[in-house]
Amino acid sequence: MNLTMPKGDGRPMGTELSLKVCYNYKFDDGWITNTKFKELVSEAFKEAVDSGQIDQIGDKAYEIKNGRPVKDHPFLIKKSEIARYFGLIEYIWRKKQKITPLGIKYFEANNKEERIKIIFNSLSKLSFNKGNWGVKKSNSIVEPPRLLLRAIYDLKYLTNKEFAWILYRTADHQKPYHDTIKEILELRTKQKDTPQIPKGKDSPRNKYNDVKFKVFFEKINIIKIINKDYYLSDFIVENYLPQIRKLNIYNIFTKVSKSLEKSDRPVYTNLVYPISEKSNLLKLENAEPQKNKKGKYTRNPKIAQTVLAASRYKCFFDPSHETFTNKNGEIYMEGHHFIPMQFQEDFLPISLDRRSNLVCLCPNCHEKLHKARNEDRLPLLRKIYDLRIKDLIEEGIKISFEELARKYYN
Repeated sequence: MNLTMPKGDGRPMGTELSLKVCYNYKFDDGWITNTKFKELVSEAFKEAVDSGQIDQIGDKAYEIKNGRPVKDHPFLIKKSEIARYFGLIEYIWRKKQKITPLGIKYFEANNKEERIKIIFNSLSKLSFNKGNWGVKKSNSIVEPPRLLLRAIYDLKYLTNKEFAWILYRTADHQKPYHDTIKEILELRTKQKDTPQIPKGKDSPRNKYNDVKFKVFFEKINIIKIINKDYYLSDFIVENYLPQIRKLNIYNIFTKVSKSLEKSDRPVYTNLVYPISEKSNLLKLENAEPQKNKKGKYTRNPKIAQTVLAASRYKCFFDPSHETFTNKNGEIYMEGHHFIPMQFQEDFLPISLDRRSNLVCLCPNCHEKLHKARNEDRLPLLRKIYDLRIKDLIEEGIKISFEELARKYYN
């Protein structure tokens, strides 16, 4: 199978200025020849650079001499590639392009939320293979943008190397999606690296490791990047999980076997997704501690999941410690409140359910902190304390190591 994706610039400025050029072009029937588009997009980029809207990108990249761009080749045409890929600009190959009604709505949208809605409309209706204006030839059964979002949905986060491998397995090997996701989870729980795509004359290794639309998704707030890993943005988690769950990863114009079709479904349910926006986390951490019906102080699972995700589900004391995948599809690690939640009363009104008081531990290390002999567990406790006490003091929680050990780990 031949999987082709946009090769141009994934940064939104290329999409923005391409849409601006097409939106403002009012001659004839709205079509702009490639020659004219290159002139206009060069002028638009030069204006953006001169106004300080963007930094200069490449020497002479958008310079115009005698009414013609100096860099007069596909470099400039590719600036509209992402917009074409998502149906915002219609394109007749090597000839001309114009903005679509969907592109007009996107360009006139007042905020990212409206634009995300438009892109999700494209995701649910367009084929990113046959008949796509951003990709001339591709007969792959896989739809890469949908596959990315579904994979992040099922795995909670995704590395660049993992997504390249998922593309390789589903598009080139036609391995069932369900099995591919489980393969990645198995590698994670055993703390093994994702395999590299083999090198070779026709290897898709470079192409699958440099996916341009990921940059576009990140800039318009569909996904977020934390330590180079991809997560669904807080906004998407709050508003679009049902839509992502329904996305079909396969091309509707390609015949798919029943086994592959059956595998195209969410692998797990009831996943809790981490959040990362500082304002959201502070709101959760600064909320007044609440008791449940049994009189115990409650914990917010999103705070713990944020800590686990930031740790990439690796044990604080030894990242090589293996774990397992639980029935809900979570890589099983435990969030340990090293000042125990049962002593919340001692620190009111400050909540102990906060990132600075949580560490990611494998089950064995977690039990060791609670049940091992003092000579074995106190050095571990000391290691956490020394790394976290500064943050705790800044947040209003003051406690000496001796008091911590005597009162809460006696």
